[in-house]
Amino acid sequence: MIKDIAYGLRETFNGRNNDVNGYWGLGVLYRHADNHRTDEVTLDLLSCSVMPYDGSLTEMAHYYGLYMQKRADRFELPKDWITSAIIKVKFKSNEWSRSFRSRLGDPYIVEVIISAKTGFVYTSTTGGYCWPHDPKRESRRWMPDRKLSIWQKILRVGNLL
Repeated sequence: MIKDIAYGLRETFNGRNNDVNGYWGLGVLYRHADNHRTDEVTLDLLSCSVMPYDGSLTEMAHYYGLYMQKRADRFELPKDWITSAIIKVKFKSNEWSRSFRSRLGDPYIVEVIISAKTGFVYTSTTGGYCWPHDPKRESRRWMPDRKLSIWQKILRVGNLL
């Protein structure tokens, strides 16, 4: 069950619909990592925090924390069953690098780590290629009402707010 939750988080987080204010979320996280002179960003889904810290990205951690809890509810897991839920993104990772894809950006790895009350740790890993967010090079997804962030809209539509 928790393995399925980790897999679903991984696939959703790594997908093209993961966006921050109309831009691809992984590119935004890559720019965030570059700005903090690091190659790794960590989202703690239980505390809704992001390291290195950026208040504008805590909504992303909050959204994926709610996503995880909704999946746990579907499996009827007790609220205290998941003791830790982390998404780590490692940019410029040689672990994922494949030379034929290098033109599509730098390699990155997404690792979802969920710890259960039983002591088991479930990990799900994938990767891809991306560039750091650059609004001059990217097109922004159209958003009719920019007063609400995409996370607030998704949470509202899903009756999670």
